[in-house]
Amino acid sequence: MKTKMKVVVVGAKGVVGRAIVELLEWLGHKVFGVDLDNAKDLSQIAEEAEVVFIAVPISRIAEIARELAGAMKRGSLII
Repeated sequence: MKTKMKVVVVGAKGVVGRAIVELLEWLGHKVFGVDLDNAKDLSQIAEEAEVVFIAVPISRIAEIARELAGAMKRGSLII
């Protein structure tokens, strides 16, 4: 049996984010899709995530990664 992960996709409403969400759900992972217009506190959302995919415009990636990095548990990934 494969290990299922808790995954957050930031930018889940976009073309790339939506494709990532669909693939991960199809693979059986627990996926939380958030978008910048409906995410109240990204760091709180990502606290329990094992993996966070950032699928937003390139100008926002560094800002979002910094916010998430401080909140995520050790050993988690930001992609």
